[in-house]
Amino acid sequence: EGLLRSPEFRRNLGQAFWAKEMPEDALRQFDEALRLDPRHAGSLVQRGRIHARMNAVLKAEADFKAALRLDPRLVETHDALAQLYWAQKMWDLAEEHLRQGVAVQPKDVQHLARLADLYLERKRFGEAIPQYRAAIALAPQFPRLWTGLGMAYLEAGRPGEALEALRQA
Repeated sequence: EGLLRSPEFRRNLGQAFWAKEMPEDALRQFDEALRLDPRHAGSLVQRGRIHARMNAVLKAEADFKAALRLDPRLVETHDALAQLYWAQKMWDLAEEHLRQGVAVQPKDVQHLARLADLYLERKRFGEAIPQYRAAIALAPQFPRLWTGLGMAYLEAGRPGEALEALRQA
């Protein structure tokens, strides 16, 4: 009985429903977890992801921001907000949250790569290159990183380095 009243159990159940592509049932579980504990940041993040997938952008943003107020070091929340803003082409906000995520976990390859990808998309090649290089230093086995680096070098007018990076990919 105590387990059923646990916000963590409800969050896990919500994640199971979400994995089964049952968003309404997942939302009910996250809502119940938050009713049991309004400070359950994990449920806010998960509920925000569902809202984002359902194109309820303002609800998603509200959930993510509420989770960050509870724990500003939640990297997954910075990442989720960055993705939300990126999809809306709100570049500066996306960059801000990617940078905050990298600041919290500077050795997280995924976050370094996302920040590099943002710089590449924004044609800020001089900033993309060191981000890709930092990610590659941590995970040289990922061809996607080498490809991104190669594209950044190419667009920056450095074809020799681009060719070498693409060979590595």
